[in-house]
Amino acid sequence: TTPVEYRIYRDAKLTKLAATISANQKLKFKDHNRKKGKTYLYYIVSVDEFGSFSTPAVVRVKGKESND
Repeated sequence: TTPVEYRIYRDAKLTKLAATISANQKLKFKDHNRKKGKTYLYYIVSVDEFGSFSTPAVVRVKGKESND
């Protein structure tokens, strides 16, 4: 089925929700709580109209080395 929203989590168990984004807008998320030099994993799932989750896609993001 077609997704109605995307959920971005900070943990593999999908308990630390970072953002919910409607499927009818651009999938864009900016985490303002990242620390420089630290690598973060985000787990993104799509949710359909029945509340069913997709298998998580994992995105690895490394923080900047400086504040620039």
